[in-house]
Amino acid sequence: MVPETEKAVKGGSAYNNFDTNASLMYDYTVDAADQVPEVVTGYYGAGRMNHGDISYTFPANVGNDDTDSAVDAGLANLIDKYKSSLVGIFGEESDSGSGGGDEPGGGDEPGGGDTPVPEGTITCSFVSGGSVQSLENFFTIVGNYSNSKGTATVDGTTYTYCLKLESSTSVKFTLAASYRMRLYFASTETGNIKIDGVKKTSATNMLEETLDAGAHELTKGDTRNLFYIKLEPVI
Repeated sequence: MVPETEKAVKGGSAYNNFDTNASLMYDYTVDAADQVPEVVTGYYGAGRMNHGDISYTFPANVGNDDTDSAVDAGLANLIDKYKSSLVGIFGEESDSGSGGGDEPGGGDEPGGGDTPVPEGTITCSFVSGGSVQSLENFFTIVGNYSNSKGTATVDGTTYTYCLKLESSTSVKFTLAASYRMRLYFASTETGNIKIDGVKKTSATNMLEETLDAGAHELTKGDTRNLFYIKLEPVI
């Protein structure tokens, strides 16, 4: 415990000893000093669990590290054949654009182009000022957002922000394989949207369609409010 007599050089504050106060600090067990090397080099270690996806032992050095620039054939082969098991990277809220409608921040969302296509399920929901998706910039979205158009519940989660389907609304994305797409509209609405220029409808607020690999675009059919997009690979 750091005594109160010890003060910071700048500001003169004393350490509050939060890490020794059970009411302030989470429960933990201190590792013995002689166990630290084993913990750091073990399964959890620093960085990814089990030290990531690739484990490689370099052969005995036969050259000079300062001058030998030859490619290690074993490591090169391992990297060339590597395929990530990563499902997706969750993007952060974006406040880009100036948008209109009920909430500020609609307008163009960066994306598409050279963005890598993720594996596994891809989802997209909406918040004030931007979209939240499983891979940052996977969807290229033009449109306005609102939180006054009802709600939609998907897999037990209720969403309150939506993308308003208006004449200027566009959602573009590119698939590397066939995916089953499920679109969720307000709970009081039926599904209605244009997929690649063709109007699709459903009797409930969820509309399902199977898409082939390639570029796709969602645009307005009739006036609706889109709350959630789910893309699942067809197996």
